[in-house]
Amino acid sequence: QDFTINFIPEAGYRVASVKVDGTLIANPQSSYTFSNLSATHSVEVTFELGSSCPTAWDSTAIYVGGDQVTYNGQTYEAKWWSQNHQPDLGDPWKLVTPCN
Repeated sequence: QDFTINFIPEAGYRVASVKVDGTLIANPQSSYTFSNLSATHSVEVTFELGSSCPTAWDSTAIYVGGDQVTYNGQTYEAKWWSQNHQPDLGDPWKLVTPCN
């Protein structure tokens, strides 16, 4: 089955890098999902000073379930595919946390 690890930085920090099984992941996010987990893996995460906020919501972008955005100082997560649905109006978005 799939297994997701969430990386939660302290206030004022953000994820700087993520290595999975020794391989650096391009564009590190605040989580990593192993698909069909059936073996032992290693994960190395480093943090750095800076905002832990995801990128700002863009009405023209396409988002899928699990994508996170910042809108009006809040972090929202898409529940499913979305485009041009303002995050603070509810579905398909859920409020996650204030953005630091």
